[in-house]
Amino acid sequence: MARVWLGLAAGVTVLIGVLFSLSQVTVTRVIDGDTVEISDGRHIRYIGIDSPEKSDCYATTAAKLNEELVLN
Repeated sequence: MARVWLGLAAGVTVLIGVLFSLSQVTVTRVIDGDTVEISDGRHIRYIGIDSPEKSDCYATTAAKLNEELVLN
């Protein structure tokens, strides 16, 4: 099983390291408050973050805050 590390950098860049290799990808869209889609189509879920799901209260707010962090 591969370990995945996620680190947010400025703008829309996300670094993903699988085992000991690093590759640079771009966040293409925000799914919700704790999940993004990257340029190769994979969905990345943040470790240790539990935001409201789409049907829960404050889900829209969580998603907008995530967009501000990774898309701007």
